[in-house]
Amino acid sequence: MTIEQYGLAKTQIANYHQGEIWAVNNIYEAGLPSWDLEILLLRLQVKASLTLPILTGEKAWSWLCVHQCSQPRSWQESEIKLAQNIALQLGIAVQQMESVQELRQESEKLASVVEQAVGREKAVAAIINRIRRSLDLPTIFQTTACEVRQLLQCDRVAIFRFEPNSNYSDGEILSEDVVPPFPSTIALKVHDNCFGGQYASQYQQGRMQVIADIYAGG
Repeated sequence: MTIEQYGLAKTQIANYHQGEIWAVNNIYEAGLPSWDLEILLLRLQVKASLTLPILTGEKAWSWLCVHQCSQPRSWQESEIKLAQNIALQLGIAVQQMESVQELRQESEKLASVVEQAVGREKAVAAIINRIRRSLDLPTIFQTTACEVRQLLQCDRVAIFRFEPNSNYSDGEILSEDVVPPFPSTIALKVHDNCFGGQYASQYQQGRMQVIADIYAGG
């Protein structure tokens, strides 16, 4: 059933968002369109109607509809105020419910983030522990590449080493963990004339490079 079928004329619906109350003592004398009269009389058998918006903030969330079906009724000011107060309390209850739901959702998100963070901290600690238990560099590198790729759920983790005395211009991939069908970069040799002179000192100070999209990375 549509909102018009509860006795709300289409021209009045917008006014309810501003808190308007519609009190009709006798629908025969209310000047309603024939369609609204047909709905009220034949389907709902309404003779008198009191309709109030249930507001959440500045918008009408719903309506409180009070119908007298046995006969017309002259709504008293005290009755209108009573219904208005109930509609007000309903609006407050709805807002509180929505706020609680939002807080619950935020709490669940926060709990999930904390759980993921704790899980990652444990995983990192486990990786560090496995690294420390080995004295073999190739094993350490391979273990690290494998564990980090699984932890971050990415496609490839590689460890690159600069060639000694190359002034950070030459190097190769020492270890890697990659998922198919992506190609392996093991033993891939890289030469870059610019890196040693322009960027090496920055990375020695802890610089990181983070690129979300290499095609848009500039």
